[in-house]
Amino acid sequence: MVAADHSRAMLWPQAFGDFLAAIPLISRTMLSQRLKELATAGVVHPDAKDKGRGHSYTLTAAGEAFRPMIEIWPNGGSSGDRG
Repeated sequence: MVAADHSRAMLWPQAFGDFLAAIPLISRTMLSQRLKELATAGVVHPDAKDKGRGHSYTLTAAGEAFRPMIEIWPNGGSSGDRG
């Protein structure tokens, strides 16, 4: 993402643990499956982390089409709070 869009990038969890924190009732297995499905569908792009295991996930151009829905989640989609 471009630097000017950095504040918007913060609305999207980027690491697996960030997603777990943002979606507290999802299991690790379910989250892993969903992220793989989103990557296969071209909604997110998984990037291997430079250090350690795992990936960071960024929205693709197709995924950006979902941003309005992400932004209407409570707290901008960045928290597990349901309102």
